[in-house]
Amino acid sequence: MIEENPTGIAESLFKEFIQTKHCRLPECVPEEPAVVAKIRLYQFASLMLAILNEEQTKPSYALVRGHLERLFGFSLSPDEKGVKLLTDVRYAMSDLSDLLILISRENPAPFTWSLRWLASIGVDENNPAKLVLFSLNWIEYYKAVVDSLREITPVA
Repeated sequence: MIEENPTGIAESLFKEFIQTKHCRLPECVPEEPAVVAKIRLYQFASLMLAILNEEQTKPSYALVRGHLERLFGFSLSPDEKGVKLLTDVRYAMSDLSDLLILISRENPAPFTWSLRWLASIGVDENNPAKLVLFSLNWIEYYKAVVDSLREITPVA
């Protein structure tokens, strides 16, 4: 178990899980700015879901979460841009939660989630294998974040 200050943890998590792209896109998806922004948003949402879960047993993760929110662009007095960012993050967290629920129920068709995600950026992918792999990529990413958080304890 690694113990570190919340600011250091947040900065390390931000660098590894937000600034580094982990999403493997189907080859038909161009790496345009809107696509990169959506990947970054969903990586942040995955991290927030995992941190909120860890806060249940390690309340000191609230300090890590606060610092991560500031690193991602939230301010103490949100303006119109900040409100949109919050709305986008909440939607992404809800969407990822839907995927996690689909998988936890051993639903054989998580490709519908991928179909929606890709369609939202203008990609028309219909290959079920590619769609399933895309959704499983997000599940694996979330699991990697959770596993990392369980190895770290924030200390003030």
